[in-house]
Amino acid sequence: MAARTRSEYDNSRPFDVHKWSDYPEVDKAVDHIYGEIVALGNIQRQNQPKTKKYIKVLTLDLYVAHVADSTQYIGYPRNHNELKNNRYNALFIKTDLLAKIIDWFIALGYVTNKLGHYFDASKRQSRVRATDKLISLIKDEFRVSPLMIRQHEDMETICLRDDQKKKIEYDDTPETNLMRKKLQYINDLLDKTLINLYLPDAELNKLMHRMITGKVESDIEHEEPRGAIDFNRRHLYRVFNNSSFEQGGRFYGGWWQGIPREYRKYIKINHMLTVEADFSGMHINLLYAQKGLEMPFDFPYHLDGMPEGTKEVVKRSLLTIINAKDRASALKSIRQQIREGKLTLPEGITKIEEIILPFEEKHEAIKEFFFSGQGVYLQKLDSMIAEEIMMFLAQKGIPALPLHDSFLVSHPQERALKHAMQQAYTKVTGRIAKIDNKTSLIGENRKRPEAELRQEQDWKVQSLTLSEEFKRQYRKYYENCQEWKEVTGNPNSFTYNRQRLFNKEVYGEIPIFSIH
Repeated sequence: MAARTRSEYDNSRPFDVHKWSDYPEVDKAVDHIYGEIVALGNIQRQNQPKTKKYIKVLTLDLYVAHVADSTQYIGYPRNHNELKNNRYNALFIKTDLLAKIIDWFIALGYVTNKLGHYFDASKRQSRVRATDKLISLIKDEFRVSPLMIRQHEDMETICLRDDQKKKIEYDDTPETNLMRKKLQYINDLLDKTLINLYLPDAELNKLMHRMITGKVESDIEHEEPRGAIDFNRRHLYRVFNNSSFEQGGRFYGGWWQGIPREYRKYIKINHMLTVEADFSGMHINLLYAQKGLEMPFDFPYHLDGMPEGTKEVVKRSLLTIINAKDRASALKSIRQQIREGKLTLPEGITKIEEIILPFEEKHEAIKEFFFSGQGVYLQKLDSMIAEEIMMFLAQKGIPALPLHDSFLVSHPQERALKHAMQQAYTKVTGRIAKIDNKTSLIGENRKRPEAELRQEQDWKVQSLTLSEEFKRQYRKYYENCQEWKEVTGNPNSFTYNRQRLFNKEVYGEIPIFSIH
């Protein structure tokens, strides 16, 4: 698929109004910048606390964006009414003062700014990016680490969107309050958890290039750019759709959700390799459950007499079939995916209808749910299951990383994860789930010769100390672990027993939290 025309300002993400830190190093940096702004003149001293709050939020977001990708810009509004005082702007950041402070940052040489403009017939919001001068001030002079930065505790984690995907206000209920309380509990655990990628620098740089540019293996093959990996993004939130708390509800926000699936096996949690487990055919099983039926097929995506590759097309098309409100729009969307190269028809198949019609016949019992917009209602069910799983594990001190219908945990907790998944699925649906394992380094290592594994281990560890060669090849991974230890004072050396991994100095005693 040919790449569309892009400018350097396309490498941008929205301004995050909830970046925060209570570390004294950050406060000292903010005081310094505030003093420089005062020296410029035209500032009202009676607004000192408010101005410092804006400086902190902006500085931290610029720093985090730079650490993830030094070429990345932050899009921000300059129109007066674009930032509103509502539950999605907990710090009450307003456009007029934000724009004024950005202008002061420009005068001080702390940012590069591009005002709103048109490019390729599209309007672009104003964009800003930290200069080396600002990064040097924060990082070198005041010793601020990205690990000192978090999402503000008042950030709204239960989001409701209308049919145009715009966030809207809502009245809290006991249900929304409980969802928020559970999510705060889960996020508190994730904030104390080291989650990173166990990759050598060369491979990590290759992945970062792919994430930023969309270039996969060559200049010919492209995918939609995903944006740089920000390892600080461990804070989850839920999104409900179409102005209804009965539609959607899935968990978003974790950096691990944005990387290509083939890299998930390299994720480490607290220095430990991970395993991933998912629900087999979750949505199609949920459709049968809604009819009070058991899934009648061991292989729901298999179609007799069809060529190799049909199963993958059926699985990927199913989401479109159950999300679309009518048949015509569903088939149009699938054909578009085929034209864009996102979906490939198997050899011998010329039309998507040749696959969709036999699939409908096979699943005649649930055919009424196809082309009915049912997908967002199924997302509510799978998000309820995900919430149960993460809460069950969090109460045991086990961090679990959600990927909608699959979950990652450190490998000693594989059994606990599968138990939680089965328990949650049965509680929500009344059915028994089928759970599959995804590819993991643990699984791959079981297939490798023992001598090869021993040789690799000797190379990594010499007398219980990482070898210099390992530190060179895995420099970014190693430095991230070292920085975590220095900032948190915690090496995250966990002890394993039959119940859980624990480190009381970090987590303390795990309290009991009722999820009923």
